Amino acid sequence: MKLIMMLLVGVLTTFACIADVDIRGTANFSQRQYTDAQPEHHESQSLIFIEPEIYLPIDTNWSALAKPYARYDSLGAARHQLDFRELNLSYINGNFDAKIGVSEVFWGVTESQHLVDIVNQTDVLSSIDGEDKLGQPMLQLNWLHGSGSLQMFVMPYFRERNFASKVQRLHPDVVISSQSKFEDSQENSHTDFALRATNSFDSWELAASYFIGTNRTPSMLLENGHYTPYYSQLTQYGLEVQGVFGGWLVKNETIYRKGLHDWAIAHTSGFEYTHAGALGQADLGYLVEYSFDELDENSTSSFQNDVFFGVRVAINDVAGSELLIGAIHDIDAHHWSMFRVEGSTRITPALRLRTEIWVGDETRENDPFFSTKKDDFIQLSIEYYF
Repeated sequence: MKLIMMLLVGVLTTFACIADVDIRGTANFSQRQYTDAQPEHHESQSLIFIEPEIYLPIDTNWSALAKPYARYDSLGAARHQLDFRELNLSYINGNFDAKIGVSEVFWGVTESQHLVDIVNQTDVLSSIDGEDKLGQPMLQLNWLHGSGSLQMFVMPYFRERNFASKVQRLHPDVVISSQSKFEDSQENSHTDFALRATNSFDSWELAASYFIGTNRTPSMLLENGHYTPYYSQLTQYGLEVQGVFGGWLVKNETIYRKGLHDWAIAHTSGFEYTHAGALGQADLGYLVEYSFDELDENSTSSFQNDVFFGVRVAINDVAGSELLIGAIHDIDAHHWSMFRVEGSTRITPALRLRTEIWVGDETRENDPFFSTKKDDFIQLSIEYYF
């Protein structure tokens, strides 16, 4: 952490002295109220988050990017964060570009989960849905060709997942050891590799990927009354398919992987249909996705045999107001495992108001959502763009 702070100060100081530097970013204040009052837990939570983005063009081929972020959490110092999403140097020459340093990479097309998204570690302290990621040290090479691209990633260092303590909100129901175990003897220093090829034709967009390295999602080993995160080696083949046909959007993510268990397949498939002008000037979108995992209860994912239903409303007003309502139904358990509402509207050109509601039902004990069954909350956020 001290090294990160020194790098942050050094980068910001250097960039601030250069006239061509482009600085923008967001600052966010959130207030979260938990609906299930428990004596041992806080009923409310305040968060302050700031994420500047600093871009420096060096010459026609070279540029540097720094995207640090800092978060203050009222639930305690263990949840404060000072880190980087991006801190890298880029080189561009024609159809080729290279990037070295800390970067954030996103793969995936579906709404309910992103099976193929494997490069960055999930930041579980920042969000409950797995959308936020930790910056990953890497060398990234990209070649553009016609309607597609070929990407290669070399990742010399692995970042472990961060967990809240048992007494904090959005916490595991068990004590998790801070001393992780690894299948590979090199532990965090194991070098991971990934390849991804993309292409588009007619109404289709395709992406095929390959990853070999340390699994970003740990298994939990029960030892002496507590759980120890265990990071196995993983080989994963991924496929993303997305097709656009008028108001219809067809999506699929499929992975075939071998980690702690033998080779197994998992996929999320579905569609989104947008009915333009269904509510006056507002567009109404319907989302349906089905997820299957051959590993079943041995999977570290929540989606072994589940259906996601969602409704998206785009008001198409000056404020850019939008609303998403989603729910997941566990077919095996015959009940709803998650209900979520997200909405936002712009107050001024620089201010945006966001709201979020999360309701989690009791799921199987080894399900990642099980630990949040008592952490239903309502959150209100003000986001400032600078």
